[in-house]
Amino acid sequence: MKLKSPEYKRMNPILRKRLSLCLGKTIFSIFLFTILSPLMISVSIVPVMQERSVRNMCITAVVLFCALTVVFTVISGLVGKATKIIRHASPWENVLFSGFDDKRNVNAGLFYAFLFCVSGLILLLIIKFSGNVFTSMIPSKIDFGNEKEFVKFVRSATIFSTMLITIFVILVLPFIFAWNVLIDYKEISAAKAILRSASLLGPKYFQFIGYVFYSVFKNIIMIIFVTALDIAVLSRFKLSFLSLVFSFYAILQQYTIYSKILFCIPIYYYSLLSVNEILPESCNESSSQ
Repeated sequence: MKLKSPEYKRMNPILRKRLSLCLGKTIFSIFLFTILSPLMISVSIVPVMQERSVRNMCITAVVLFCALTVVFTVISGLVGKATKIIRHASPWENVLFSGFDDKRNVNAGLFYAFLFCVSGLILLLIIKFSGNVFTSMIPSKIDFGNEKEFVKFVRSATIFSTMLITIFVILVLPFIFAWNVLIDYKEISAAKAILRSASLLGPKYFQFIGYVFYSVFKNIIMIIFVTALDIAVLSRFKLSFLSLVFSFYAILQQYTIYSKILFCIPIYYYSLLSVNEILPESCNESSSQ
């Protein structure tokens, strides 16, 4: 059966209304997450940074995989809470580690961690077979006392991180509805939820991407505008206070984008089910309450 597509203009008012109930708390939760996740991943690579031995590489791989599983389980809690707000307008409370309340979220987290590792392998293959395009960007050693070497390290780390995240998003996108499926069907396993997600989002892959960009487009424009204004005017005239205010506003817009993307997942999921008249019974019960 060919799935009908939900309309962007019908979904966006729901996004604005529901997110307005908890925007501040959502931004704060995502802010904590953006501190927690890099910290855990950084700690996991300490062994291999100390000494590049086979033993330390194995330890790092295991610890990194566990850290990634925790990160994705935490994300499941964020998506789960956004889903409940979309369905019931429930308060944004006890969010950050709520994903661990259901062990199926941890199982799904293992799958997402595996996909992240696959993304890393794909990136390594791209680097290996690209000739000197990317290999020349990798510093032979990291010398934080040398400004040129440090700048080279930061630039290459930014490019490779962006490539890694892009590859991962391409791979993981068809499976992101698994968290919503697990909420709707208490008896279903994580594996079946992942397959269910792929069957729903696979045919609507690009439409969902379009909806996300449609939802955050104005915020992206505002970030570009205030950043350009800061560089072109405020920095030139050394208006440091205004420059600080503009920088804070740009960061706030950035976290608003993260919040909107978080809510886009359940909104598109339930809109897709609704327009195709395949909403689960639990949704019909909650809507009648």
